[in-house]
Amino acid sequence: MLNYVVIKYLEAASGSVLPTQLAKMTGISERTWRDKNKKISPKTQEKANKNARDSHIDSLRKAGMCEARIQEYIDQHPGFNKPGMHYSGLVYDCQVKGVMEFPQTISMAEEIDNMSSILFDARESDNFELFKESLLNIARSGTSIWIPDKKLEDILSSIEAATCWAELEPHMVELSVYVCLSLFARWDIEFCSQYFKPYKSRSLFALILPKLDPIFDNIKVGDVVAKRRDMFWLPVRRLISLLACMQEFVKNDRWPDDIPSIKEYSIAIGWPESNLKKWRNGTTKFTLVSFASIWNEYFNRNTIGKELCPPLPGPLFVAAIIWQIFFVEKTNGKTCGILINDDYPSYWEWHKNNLGSVLPSHETKEWPICFDKI
Repeated sequence: MLNYVVIKYLEAASGSVLPTQLAKMTGISERTWRDKNKKISPKTQEKANKNARDSHIDSLRKAGMCEARIQEYIDQHPGFNKPGMHYSGLVYDCQVKGVMEFPQTISMAEEIDNMSSILFDARESDNFELFKESLLNIARSGTSIWIPDKKLEDILSSIEAATCWAELEPHMVELSVYVCLSLFARWDIEFCSQYFKPYKSRSLFALILPKLDPIFDNIKVGDVVAKRRDMFWLPVRRLISLLACMQEFVKNDRWPDDIPSIKEYSIAIGWPESNLKKWRNGTTKFTLVSFASIWNEYFNRNTIGKELCPPLPGPLFVAAIIWQIFFVEKTNGKTCGILINDDYPSYWEWHKNNLGSVLPSHETKEWPICFDKI
């Protein structure tokens, strides 16, 4: 339901469709997961849950986590304690205990997950009126998820007017993206308040939204623009530029004046230039494994040492992948346009005002000039 966005993210981040992932994690056949009409028995579901848990524990062991920490991690993981906790599980997975934690975001994510479970049950029972009534009541409840604006009211009015599931579906996708933007605005604020504490408060997720090449900054709505190579700066491209700047800062204790070139960064991380180029222009998927690899490999190769390697900035990766899914238009696998999202900055401002003193205050250091070039 409302966690539709998370499902799309999981597929993009892993490079495989959800049934394939589920089969690998649970030991239940991919064919079973693909069959939407097949009801999974409680015994099979119990087996799947146990296998998924064991698979997760195994991956944590391989990552070098001690047994006591693994047990604590699993015990506190929303996704292993209640079905359907997709958003809260995603945010939880990006935490580093005692270093980078997101209690405010997880609290909001749990609201979304619980709401999505209610809607899922209504959909499973094919109770259209109950589904609509539950959704509209929750959406107008005034909780922190719902930023009061015209876009939300337009979506809810369309949902209210729907008379069947087919009419409802496109508006549910719209609402899913809206909910995601609201959650991400809060996560953005909570992440930056810890990872970039010395600097003035700003949105980092907005920095990696898709945009046109700056040479088009002066075009007006309605202007005809000839398509050219690299005219679209995609979220993954902007993320990779941001990572390169962040890593150089850790290495040299100063921000670079310019974004490192593809050639320079290729040497620093030990990956071929061709990989970087394909990730940047969207022709090859930039997976979570690739992201973690170029982050860790940079510090391994540049003699900084594992103990000085900053925590993986997972929230930036999640944001970039989701921005690329929903705000980049493709035809036959090639980028043909981008959607400029004007809503996100206002959502970020709304959550910043509402969080108030809950988060640690930012200091007043100016952001580096290289960020203006990302």
